Amino acid sequence: MRPTRSGLFTIELLIAVGVFIFCAAICLGLFAKAEKVSSESADLNMAVNKARSVSEGYKACGGDVSATARFYGADESNGSFSLYYDSAWNPVSDPASASFTLTITEKDDEAIVSVGNAEKELVSWPVAVLEVAR
Repeated sequence: MRPTRSGLFTIELLIAVGVFIFCAAICLGLFAKAEKVSSESADLNMAVNKARSVSEGYKACGGDVSATARFYGADESNGSFSLYYDSAWNPVSDPASASFTLTITEKDDEAIVSVGNAEKELVSWPVAVLEVAR
């Protein structure tokens, strides 16, 4: 029995298709990972922007958390208040429907601004009273 040319061509074609499918699977996995990294990066960027904005508001209010809470329309209690955002970073009033929470808490001679979601804290930094123009 002699192998035919069409039989060898078919085997070669199947091997080429198999390699293509393998490479396509790797590429799809990389695209999915890139989408996840991009989404996490966008969330981190927005968290930094929101935290920076509230830090500047705190400074503009003279380092007073109560005044800062009134400025942002939030309810302050025990030297702390929270702002809530949905997954597109739009403000929401209901904490149950929030995807992200920004909290500013006054401790001793500084305020801690933190932004996070249910899984982890994205950003947290202190705003010292020395930075506040009184």
